[in-house]
Amino acid sequence: MKRTQFYIPEGLYHQLEIEAKAEKRAIADLVRELLNSALKQRKKPRKNIFADFAKMAGIGPKNLSVNYKQFLFETKLK
Repeated sequence: MKRTQFYIPEGLYHQLEIEAKAEKRAIADLVRELLNSALKQRKKPRKNIFADFAKMAGIGPKNLSVNYKQFLFETKLK
């Protein structure tokens, strides 16, 4: 684990104290859990760039693997 320090408002610290005491656990443990949960919710799924290319070109994903050179290197699609 990595040690870190940061400042938080007193009211927030007080809320953490109350929550940690209610759950009979350390504040640090509670903060780690809350941060981990918040970061998981923020993750966005990766975009499939090839599907986006196919949609822009008006061709299906099955055709994209065959026609990718035409899409990438020709200015006008047939």
